[in-house]
Amino acid sequence: MSKPSNEIVDNLNKFFQNLSQGKKAAFVVCFCLFFVAVLFLPGYTDKFDRIFQDLSQNNLSGFISASPELAVVAIDTETLEGTKQRWPWSRTQFAELVRSINSFEPKVIIFDIVFQHSELSDDGFGDEVLAKAIKEAGNVALIGFVDEEITDTGNQKRQYRSLKKFRDVAYCDGYIQSFIDPDSKIRTFSISDSRFGEDSCLLKVARQTRKTAEAINAMSSLPAKSQIVFSRKNGGIPLYRGLDLIEGKVSGDFLKDKIVIVGATAQVLHDYHKTCMGLISGPEILTSSLDTIITGRASSPDSSILARILFAILGLVVSMILALRKRFQHVLVSIGIYVSTLLLLYHFFTMVFIFVPLSCFFITWAFMAVSYNLIKNFIELVEQQIAKAEAALAGQIQAELFPGKFIITDNYSIRGICLPCDSTGGDFFDYFELEDNNIIFVLGDVAGHGFSAAILTVMAKTTIQLLRQKSMVSPETIVSTLNEIIFELVKKKKFMTLAVGHINVVTHQLNLVLAGHLPPVVINSSGDLQELKNAGFPMGIVRKLPIKSLSCELQPGDSIVLFTDGIVEALNWKNEQYTFQAWYDFLQKTMPGFQINCALEELLVEVNEHKAGRSFDDDVTYVIVQRNQQKVQAEK
Repeated sequence: MSKPSNEIVDNLNKFFQNLSQGKKAAFVVCFCLFFVAVLFLPGYTDKFDRIFQDLSQNNLSGFISASPELAVVAIDTETLEGTKQRWPWSRTQFAELVRSINSFEPKVIIFDIVFQHSELSDDGFGDEVLAKAIKEAGNVALIGFVDEEITDTGNQKRQYRSLKKFRDVAYCDGYIQSFIDPDSKIRTFSISDSRFGEDSCLLKVARQTRKTAEAINAMSSLPAKSQIVFSRKNGGIPLYRGLDLIEGKVSGDFLKDKIVIVGATAQVLHDYHKTCMGLISGPEILTSSLDTIITGRASSPDSSILARILFAILGLVVSMILALRKRFQHVLVSIGIYVSTLLLLYHFFTMVFIFVPLSCFFITWAFMAVSYNLIKNFIELVEQQIAKAEAALAGQIQAELFPGKFIITDNYSIRGICLPCDSTGGDFFDYFELEDNNIIFVLGDVAGHGFSAAILTVMAKTTIQLLRQKSMVSPETIVSTLNEIIFELVKKKKFMTLAVGHINVVTHQLNLVLAGHLPPVVINSSGDLQELKNAGFPMGIVRKLPIKSLSCELQPGDSIVLFTDGIVEALNWKNEQYTFQAWYDFLQKTMPGFQINCALEELLVEVNEHKAGRSFDDDVTYVIVQRNQQKVQAEK
């Protein structure tokens, strides 16, 4: 872990070194606020958990089987219309329903209806009939519901239960409570309540219907609050229409030995609630809650501070490990890993009925990964700016190595220009007069461009300057000396082409040595063009470079053009090169009239038209050597 740790520490050190004290403090405060929100403000992170837990429950519900003990008898819209009674039904109608269901010998009948008030329309006759039916059945469980009210002393819970005359003859009686989350969805329910000192009706029914001591003991270790687990495999919990049972249209044998939940599912009664599975009726939510208990799937959501700290630490560790990976660093890969892990973990924990604050893990992971990536990008940007500034400075220094002025004599003018495609380039040129007034000119091109190429151009310029000081300068000496130095120091990793010329200003004899460079061209006053070809190896390829020179006599009006391949290889937007032929044709038209007062940039007019705004892909350098047709006054 030392190398990754060192990399993280190094990046953080670099990051903080580029921040002012105020920005450092703001950065630390932002991080502290983030962790305070994640750890101590669950309201913000629970939204994340709810979204993906709902998605997981939806996807997995089709693979979860419901308990075969359960069934729902629904008082739906057709049942309300078929009985010809307005809701709420009379107690005698409920009594008839109890007897009808109980005739099929169910284990328990749970009424998801609270008989809270006496029926006054028949002077209590209906109450007596219903109480008698409940007593005779001996298996009717009555529920009450809990309402929370906000008072001056805090939240107060109040229970609403059926009349005592019904509770006294019921199989069991107890409260039920489902909790509504801030997004108005029901996801959890109460199993027991220490404030009431009472178990819920569902727990009482589940415990009393267990047959083995082991199953009964398991009920004693249930949490006070549990997530509702919805079962949809094979259609989920069966639901039957109450009207069909009342009118005897179906056989009720399917209710034998079942725990039957009776409740209103008609939409006009508005007993529908939002859940992770969409809108579900109250009786179905009640049945799913009981199914959660009976099947042993009850699990209390854990959002304790200890769990939140643990998952936040795990998120921090995972983000660090993934940020330091050496392979597959593309941002899409990172997003893919994150999303895949998120979906897999939420589905896995939901599948094993563990509901923990995974949001702390994933939010911390995402925050740390994004923050570290931004820090790295910031460092890279700073380093790029520094490198760019250093490159610009290096380019300025390199440009100062070029001749500061032209050579203009009575008979000759020599001018040159270099346009690097980067801040620094691999082309260079030089020219100078010797003590005997003869002239040396040099044009070189290092393979590639940028810093590494620029270093060789500086080395070449320095070598030529040393030879000049020792009066050892000649085309042959320059080429042989540079070749030995480049060969020894660069070890064939770079090479340089070079063209070196010597002009005798008295005899007008040109002595030219080419080391793998493009052949210079001579254009006479009539526009005729001739290449000065002389095959040779670039410098740095072999230890002892064969050197061949060629000679010619320059006539009045002759122009020598030395150039690098950045001109002829210039591309337009169709990736078409400018070509030697186009360059030669342009020189033949232009050079006979190209005078000393013409700007060197004029020679790039046609190549710029060819490029149509596209940048050069290589350095562009050329040197123009002209023998004047008539004497001009020397300007230095």
